[in-house]
Amino acid sequence: LPFRFRGNQVINPFGGDFDDLFMRLPVVALVVAAEDIDLDPEPEEGKPSEVAAALDSFEELKKKADRMQKEADNAIRATKDLEAQLVENNRSHPIDESGIVQLQNKLEKARRKSEKLNRRAAKAQVGLAEATRELEETGALPLGPEGKPAEST
Repeated sequence: LPFRFRGNQVINPFGGDFDDLFMRLPVVALVVAAEDIDLDPEPEEGKPSEVAAALDSFEELKKKADRMQKEADNAIRATKDLEAQLVENNRSHPIDESGIVQLQNKLEKARRKSEKLNRRAAKAQVGLAEATRELEETGALPLGPEGKPAEST
């Protein structure tokens, strides 16, 4: 746990007193480093940094691609539902032109939205493929059957 000195007093990272904490612990050893130590778990440079960045990018793009595909699938379902409503409306109320026109307008909007979301999902898949290639180039863990980095043994 990082700490500092203020005068002769040991101060915790939040500026408070360590005495309360020490009272609850068994034997405690304090070690003072010659300089501040960064306890950040992420590597900052070199090959480990490249691998960590590639893994982070892959995970982020995988989530985005999955989300975009789900949205595209929902839009396709909505379009099919509207198509079914239009067919049903034509069967049950063949004279109701205003209802048909409204459904046709909704259907056209749904088709455009579906196309747009499909393009975005495809773009996210391209980004995911690029992140996968980057993982391979950095020598990160090989990819498992689900397209995710395989667990190390």
